[in-house]
Amino acid sequence: MVLKLQSSYWSLSLVALVILTAVWAALNIPMSGQPTYLAHAVTADLAITAPLLYLFLIRNTTIPKLTVIPCFFLGLLIAHNVLPQGERDFLQILTHYVVPLIELTVFFFVGRKVFYLIRSFRRQGKGQHDTLDVLRKSVQDVLGEGLLSRAFATEMSVLYYGLLTWKTYPKQRDSHFTHYRKSGLGAIVGIIVLILGTETFALHILLLKWSAVVAWLASLSSVYLGLLFFAHYKATWQRQSWIDEKGLHLRYGLMGDADIPPDQITEVVLSQRTPAQKEGFAKLGHAFENHNVILYLKQAIPIRRMYGKEEAATVIALSIDNKERLQELLILTP
Repeated sequence: MVLKLQSSYWSLSLVALVILTAVWAALNIPMSGQPTYLAHAVTADLAITAPLLYLFLIRNTTIPKLTVIPCFFLGLLIAHNVLPQGERDFLQILTHYVVPLIELTVFFFVGRKVFYLIRSFRRQGKGQHDTLDVLRKSVQDVLGEGLLSRAFATEMSVLYYGLLTWKTYPKQRDSHFTHYRKSGLGAIVGIIVLILGTETFALHILLLKWSAVVAWLASLSSVYLGLLFFAHYKATWQRQSWIDEKGLHLRYGLMGDADIPPDQITEVVLSQRTPAQKEGFAKLGHAFENHNVILYLKQAIPIRRMYGKEEAATVIALSIDNKERLQELLILTP
């Protein structure tokens, strides 16, 4: 294990050496007799040589090959900050032509993986799959485990539920449970979107007097925030929780997933009150969403949040449309 870690450090050191050498050369461009050629060489080292060297060094490791893409973008970012303003011709070519091609390639591979997984599930008779679970697994298979894949899966889920899908799926079985009818989330999201729309327009007009770039960044951030709330609400329409022999599987919009073994549930309380026990308490949805079921657990169970974050909880509050049926099934489950 120590030898593997040392080997990884040496490999990363070689990549870092290439980057540091290129940065040193960039800082000496003004004193060079041929600044343009040196600038091209620096850009090539940062955006091409360093990523290719990184890809070569990780070829026999468990590190996903697509992690070379962040390495490429890091090289572009460094080149943009160290090269003089007038010596960025090659950098602009890479930014304008290569970057969009890489983005389209990543979306194509992830989309193809999602298609193949869904088709495979249907062939095997597993049509009761959860789309978000499929999406997360697809992105993880393509990009590997890590912050990049978790962030990318979250962004794709926001786009999918916010813009692409509009169906409300019926309950598949009596042991499946929906969440959107009694949570009060629809009215809250409507108010938030209305406020964001009004405030964004007014703020955009004010910021335009100072900086057009800042104004548009603020407006796009507000639009994304509104889309995020809307996507979560639509995900509560389409995602359902269910009970089977393995336990209770909670799928609550985009905000919280959990898988609870049946022997871990000690009590099911039908209540809208917040428990006095604050330690280990968590709501699956937003803090402002209503809940009508509280689950008490023997041990802490991880709740999967957006961007791959996890939160351990021994008391979980959520909204279930048919709460009495949930309580009945959980009591009957051995």
